[in-house]
Order: sequence, then C-alpha cells, then structure tokens
Amino acid sequence: QPLRFPGHYHDATTGLHCNRFRYYSPELGRYLESDPVGIQGGLNLYGYCADGNPLRDVDLRGLNKPCPGNCPQQTPPEELAAAEGTDPPGTRRDSSGQLRYAPGHERAGQYAPDPNASGSRIPDHRADRTTIDAHGAALDPSAPATRRALRDRARAQRDLERARAAGDEAAATDAQTRSNRATEQLGEQAADAWAAAAHPEAERVHGGRGPGTFDRVYENPPHRRPPQYIIIEGKGGSSTNSSSRLDGLGERHQQGTTGYRDSVAEHMRDSPRSDAATSELGRQLLVQGDPSRIAYVEVSQPVAPDGSLPPIQARRYSDRTSSTEE
Repeated sequence: QPLRFPGHYHDATTGLHCNRFRYYSPELGRYLESDPVGIQGGLNLYGYCADGNPLRDVDLRGLNKPCPGNCPQQTPPEELAAAEGTDPPGTRRDSSGQLRYAPGHERAGQYAPDPNASGSRIPDHRADRTTIDAHGAALDPSAPATRRALRDRARAQRDLERARAAGDEAAATDAQTRSNRATEQLGEQAADAWAAAAHPEAERVHGGRGPGTFDRVYENPPHRRPPQYIIIEGKGGSSTNSSSRLDGLGERHQQGTTGYRDSVAEHMRDSPRSDAATSELGRQLLVQGDPSRIAYVEVSQPVAPDGSLPPIQARRYSDRTSSTEE
C-alpha cells in the first residue's frame, strides 16, 4: 500500500484512496463536504480545521484550532450566566439552541417544550412551585402495584433502547408510551401516598387521567379545614408541567395556575361525559371565596437510573407574578 494521509479510506472497488477528513466552517457550524465515498450516513462524520500538513495536524472534530475571523469557540460566560436556571429541570440546549430532554430523562434526546420560545402553545400565564413537607410519604417497592409499575417501566426502557439501536421508530414509540404509562402510575401512587401522610383524614373524591381532569382530588372533613379540597397532580420519573389550557380570551394557562385549575373544573362541570358527582365537584371547585379553601399541589416520584425510588417530593402551586418573571 502506498503512503496515505491519516483518515484516507481505500475503496477496494475503485482502487481509490479517499480522504475522509473535511474542512470545518465555524461560521456555518458544519463541515463543508459530505462523506466522499458515501458509505456513512450524515454530513458531519469526519473533518479537520487546519492549514498545515494532515500528516502532522489532524483534528477529527474541527474544534482544536483557533477559529478564524473572531468566531468564539464556546458560549460567552455572560450568556451562560444569563441562561442559568431559565430552562426546565431535566433539559439542556443542543448545538443549535433547541431545548432537548437531558440524559436520564424518560425522553432523553427528544425535543422538550421550550418555555422561553415564541409560539401559540407557549403559556401566557405560568406557575411557580414551592417545595412543601412530604411528611415522610414513600412508596413500597414490594407492594404489588408499585412492583408491577417498576417492572413495566424497566421492560419498556429496555425495549426502547433496543428499538432505538435498531432504528425501529414504531417500536420505539410504543416502548416510550408504555414507559410513560408506567411512570404515570407511579406518580398517581405517590399522590395517594402523600395525601395519606399529609391529610390522613381526607377522603379521595376524584381520580382521573389525561386532559380535562385532575389526577386526584381529596376532601378534608370540616374539622380539618382549611383546605377543604386538595387537588394533586401526580408526576412520575422526570415528568414536567408541560400541559396548558386556553381560557375564553384565548390566553394559555400553564398547569398549576389558577386559570388552568378553573378551566379543568369547568370542563368537569360541563362535560357531557361527567357523571353527577364529577359535575358537582367541578362546580364546588369553582366557588369563589377564601383562597385557602383549595390547595393545589404537585407530588412527584423520581426514579433513579438503577430503577430505585428516591423520596417523594411535594410542591405547592401558585401563580407566577410579574416580579417573579423578572
């Protein structure tokens, strides 16, 4: 074989030696040539950014050389400081600035709802969450329902990894759906466990799943009020408050806000699918009066990478004020 530069590829069919390395443009943020042989997918597999001899100067990623034309090699510190804490937990920005779920999240690598983006689905009214006492609430991994949810989630996660590795999008979607369903069940179980610990005399008067309803609603007896009603949104795994609902003025309210709560209560009251008890509960939740009459709470059950269950977390919802947004 004749002498070849590092990165040369010998094509046995044509007898040619092709250079796999390509020049990188920091201004464009990509390599300037596609794979010359066409044996690999994608546009950014190989490359070097150098003016010298590739025998001596090889940079696979095109990131080691000073960037010509004053191109910054990394995000300026002031921009990092400004961005710190503005994105939802469990997310990070990719190279193009798109918000994605971070590794360890149920939907790692997928696009995440961006609260700082513009668009018709961005809430006009957002919720704040304040950590409150979890009262030692915990799920028992050996309990049948919890054990079943953990088992189903583990199987779905395993199937998801295999489907992604095989490039089977349909199987990956199915596995992700099954994983989400299992983590939702853990969130609902955590909601019940927290309610039993924080409000032991409260009675569960409603349980639902999906849009247009609350996960759980509990009612305290008269001598334990306020609050009279405890509305709980159960979260499993790394789930976030991505839901929102429109009001009569066309403004969108994030889950956890008073507007969102009232919109769900109106749906429970007015929906033809609601039974008499659900309709009456919706009407009661819309009664104006003492704000302490209703507690709106998020209860989450994280899931560790090894499948174990960290402590349950509880947070109280409140409407975000303009001073908070600033």
